[in-house]
Amino acid sequence: MAASPLPTWSPSAHGALYDLCLGPSHHIGAWLATDDHTGTPWQWLDWAQERVVGQVADLLGVRAGDHVLDIGFGSGAAPVRMAATRDIRITGCSANPVEVSTAADLRTSTVHFEHAGARLPYPDAAFDGVWVKESVEQLPEARRVLRPGGRAVITVPVPDLHGLVDAVHDTGLRVERVRDLGAGPRVGRTWDMWAQLFQEHHLALFDRYGAEGVVAMDNGITVLLSVVTGELNCAVAVAHNG
Repeated sequence: MAASPLPTWSPSAHGALYDLCLGPSHHIGAWLATDDHTGTPWQWLDWAQERVVGQVADLLGVRAGDHVLDIGFGSGAAPVRMAATRDIRITGCSANPVEVSTAADLRTSTVHFEHAGARLPYPDAAFDGVWVKESVEQLPEARRVLRPGGRAVITVPVPDLHGLVDAVHDTGLRVERVRDLGAGPRVGRTWDMWAQLFQEHHLALFDRYGAEGVVAMDNGITVLLSVVTGELNCAVAVAHNG
């Protein structure tokens, strides 16, 4: 029996796309750079995210024992992977209650997840590093909770790198570098695979959310892809506090 349909786009529908279409580690704008064309799109997304985690950890300059805040942690797989490979502690926060609930089973002794609104529930200078994922509006709070000298890494799809630099500067953080990791002939943007994966799992989504729910997702994906395809940069900015 099909679940009750979702007549509008909702956090639950967003969670379903994570579960069935985007893979457990995906964030919009993650990138792929490989000569190996074997595997499935789902595997490519996971491999791309694995590289993202390693590169962000390097950019943060984390050391064993550091405490990192992950703002907008998604499924939770990325912070778990980073904590395990770098011997650090990570707190993940999200304004999306579905993400917090979904990630609860991934908690470990060094990684935990919690719900947070616009004002983050942490004291000033509480973290050695901050990873801001697709949450530019949280940059002022990221700076507040980052210790002096600590680094913030911002990963986000944006149309204008200069606008991102300005937004980071406005918080008082000092930008070290910014670039588009989606540029170049050997890079495939993950949203190019999104529609394909969505269609592959269309029946499963229909069974779970009913016809109206799938129509809402179809409409949401159509709008999103019309915005991002070919128009956004997979930006990463590195900044430090002080």
